[in-house]
Amino acid sequence: MKIFNTEGRIRRTEYALNKLNSLLVLFASVFVLQNFTDAGWLGEEVKMLLFFGFIILYFVTSMASTIKRLHDLNKKGTFWFMLLVPIYNFVLGLGLLFQQGTDGVNRFGSNPRLEGNLMSIYKRNLIPLVFLVGLIGFSINLSKKQTIQRVNEAINSPAVNDCFIYESDDDSEYKYSVFKVANIKDDTLTLRVGKLLFVSANDAERTVKEKQYSLDELYGGLEILPKAELQEVNIKNVVK
Repeated sequence: MKIFNTEGRIRRTEYALNKLNSLLVLFASVFVLQNFTDAGWLGEEVKMLLFFGFIILYFVTSMASTIKRLHDLNKKGTFWFMLLVPIYNFVLGLGLLFQQGTDGVNRFGSNPRLEGNLMSIYKRNLIPLVFLVGLIGFSINLSKKQTIQRVNEAINSPAVNDCFIYESDDDSEYKYSVFKVANIKDDTLTLRVGKLLFVSANDAERTVKEKQYSLDELYGGLEILPKAELQEVNIKNVVK
């Protein structure tokens, strides 16, 4: 595939777009993999394995495009290692982005500015971006559906130690909190009410999952709630 090929030359525009695409794919992979994990499609181990795979893919494709851009400047691919030298790597990076390649044919091939046109370069780089945007949208939609389903199942059949994240009617910036099911007897729930308030449901979920506070720091006193009234609470998520 061309993205792995280190032969020939590429112009500044193609190099910059390749770099941008690679970074977007890397950052989007984190977002998409997390959404797939939240939706239950991936386990944590598989998510990390795929993420490291994306890092390796980014490194290889980024190196390939850098080598071809070095060729355009009539420098050998081994010159890539100079990017590891502090301070000089900044100067070289600017040169790769802004310095015009050698005119005419050099020892690595013909002038890429005389082959094809900018529109063809934009098209080649637009296709993966469109696919990426579609994949992000799909993962967001899937994650939302799975969250709603998980919340509804937990509301209908709550279990001991379920932690519910809910939004209050308060107009304050900090309007998200949590409560934990401590006990269930018949149709009555005994809840440990959260002490802390959060800006978003995601912040509350992350705090619970990462166990940033002890149980006594996170939860306060006990409250009794009929199971049927759980339906009336504006619950955003649940952590099992």
